[in-house]
Amino acid sequence: MLVVLALVSHMVKVVSSHHRWWVIALSLIALTGMLPSDVRTIGEFLLAYSERLVQLSVVIAICVFLIKGNLLAYGLAAWTISLISAAAELFEQQNPRLQLQGWIVICVLLLTIIWAIAPAFYRSGGHIGRQATVS
Repeated sequence: MLVVLALVSHMVKVVSSHHRWWVIALSLIALTGMLPSDVRTIGEFLLAYSERLVQLSVVIAICVFLIKGNLLAYGLAAWTISLISAAAELFEQQNPRLQLQGWIVICVLLLTIIWAIAPAFYRSGGHIGRQATVS
């Protein structure tokens, strides 16, 4: 999935300067490449395509409006998307051990997010909540 996103981002850079509507058309075509392989009917295709379209729209909105050039946040967003989908697949299983592994994946995701946002709570001196005194 990350390869598809990288190709799409490259296409956006190249094509967006001249033909903006090409970016939209190519994005919608690339979205079909991210559909599950077990889609067999038109109804399943429309359902899976609409789900992916909503997911892609949310990712684009987050990247455009919230992240704004923070490279760690881009990586964290990609990491979160991949772990959430893996955890969802594990939670769908009937085997309780696989569901436990889904919870482990969620814990890894939460620890990663805490690792990423923890420096925002530290001030100088490495103490949480203390402000540095200026002499």
